[in-house]
Amino acid sequence: MSLKPHRVTPIERFHDAVHFEQNTGCWLWAGPTSGKYGCICVGGKGQYAHRYSYTIHKGRIPPGICICHRCDTPLCVNPDHLFKGTQSDNILDAVRKGRFIPPRTPGSKYGNSKLSIETVRRIRLDPRSSAALARELNVSASAVVQARAGATWPEAAPPMMHPRLRACMIFIQRELAERGKTPALRAIAAAGGASAPSVGRRAIRLLLESGYLRRLPNGALEVQRSIPDEERDAA
Repeated sequence: MSLKPHRVTPIERFHDAVHFEQNTGCWLWAGPTSGKYGCICVGGKGQYAHRYSYTIHKGRIPPGICICHRCDTPLCVNPDHLFKGTQSDNILDAVRKGRFIPPRTPGSKYGNSKLSIETVRRIRLDPRSSAALARELNVSASAVVQARAGATWPEAAPPMMHPRLRACMIFIQRELAERGKTPALRAIAAAGGASAPSVGRRAIRLLLESGYLRRLPNGALEVQRSIPDEERDAA
């Protein structure tokens, strides 16, 4: 009676290609790479090793979601060093860590830019989502996110925030300082003069995109930069 040879599973191949770094806690990928990331073939299709690691350890990745590195090591596949985020989160994370390099000369120095200083100033005041503004202006969502965060168009000094969004930010900032936790979405919306929880959710997203707030690994919010005193007094 002949025994069938053992077929190595993708998970076994994954663990065989991991080197454990004791000093940093990173799981460094020692298998094939694509650019600066590890890659692995699963079911006849190639995918990034860090995304596969997240999937097998933490579950399915929703469409359009990025897997970001807390450790800033592209070859790391340690699930504890990975977190889910949107493309906007990924860009802002790179901006905060000083790793973002715009592919072109930012702002008005780039002659073919579809945006102008006045348009960027309106973007930074507009309470709508980056995706909605991108569709209206016929530019990519990342261009709007980068302009909002100040990664591009530094010459367009950020104007005062939209009044409703400013009121939401002041409320969140005060609640975090006094209670140490993020207020409920309905309470955030009420601070901006609305009632629907979706308004509070949208306010948080815009404040994250603008760099006023950042989301911690445990999901909590933290103030990244405060509302200037003159804006707080004017609210």
